[in-house]
Amino acid sequence: MFDSAFSGDDAGQHMTVVAVDLPPGVYETATADVEPDESTCFRLHRFTSAEPIEPGP
Repeated sequence: MFDSAFSGDDAGQHMTVVAVDLPPGVYETATADVEPDESTCFRLHRFTSAEPIEPGP
């Protein structure tokens, strides 16, 4: 993951990059904006494995 203010081409050059090892699959995501105090804020993403929806008959 990298700061969305930079393009993916800049990843690792101007910032710290965090590698997230997600196996291929279908995921549901939940996002929260967190502001624990007046001078701190961040966005948190949670990825939860989801079963693909099978087509009906």
